[in-house]
Amino acid sequence: MVIYNRFASIYRDAMKDFSMRLETALKERGMTKAELARRCDVPPQNVAHWLARGGVSKRKLFDVAGVLDLYPQWLGEGEGPINMRMAAFGARLAAARKKADLTVERASRQLGISADELEKTEAGASWELKPALADYAALYRVAVDQLNENIHFIKTVDSGVGNTEPVDVRGAGRVPLLSWVQAGEWTSVESAVEAHQSDEWVLCPVPHSEKTFVLRVRGASMEPEYRDGDWIFVDPEGPTENGSHVVVMLDNAKEATFKKLVLEGDRKFLEALNPDWPDRIIRVNGNASILGTVIFSGKPR
Repeated sequence: MVIYNRFASIYRDAMKDFSMRLETALKERGMTKAELARRCDVPPQNVAHWLARGGVSKRKLFDVAGVLDLYPQWLGEGEGPINMRMAAFGARLAAARKKADLTVERASRQLGISADELEKTEAGASWELKPALADYAALYRVAVDQLNENIHFIKTVDSGVGNTEPVDVRGAGRVPLLSWVQAGEWTSVESAVEAHQSDEWVLCPVPHSEKTFVLRVRGASMEPEYRDGDWIFVDPEGPTENGSHVVVMLDNAKEATFKKLVLEGDRKFLEALNPDWPDRIIRVNGNASILGTVIFSGKPR
């Protein structure tokens, strides 16, 4: 995984407007405007129009972000992590800094950068890495490969031999990747899952409770915002309010489902985001349990 690249000179200006963010992303991906148009199924002049106008429709924004491996919020508004890869990298840096018992202020001073720059990097919101990754590794007393790994999950390790012990996968902000059936059983779990109960653990790049877990989106019911195969980070202690995207267990169902929560007075509904989805709205009348609220999402690589 390469964090720093040859386009660093334009990154400082890349957050200013949509056009600059789109141009930067195209260069980062090595993609032409014509290729972007083809993959978004639009005429080439549409891309030129987006760049000239400095914006794109919300529906098309998700298509463009998906093609370029970007988070829609970053592409559209310049806020939040750039993508899952950068968010995971930032989370690894932050976890290593905390394990080294360094504050942002102290670490940034020793690295020769501002606290704001370090916080931006740890948030996954910066294309440019300053100083070199080796400097971070030396300061945090970890191997460069540990910071630069291109894998978002790790396998638990327990050989059963007496002189070994399981890896503490719950450290450094990691949460378990569950199946939808496992998620349906999550309400019966009183504390965070033990290491042997999940083979894959994912770095969560945002604040979360110990009960947070990850699911892979299946199907098209929540398009265009969520695509099949995307990861959603679900926090059972997250706020549930009108408009929240929630994972729910319906009575008599074998596995959980994922929908938008709609509150109208005393009535509750679950709504699919896809306007073409059949049976898009489900009335909830004491026949469902909310397992958690989606606090983050992304596309694994």
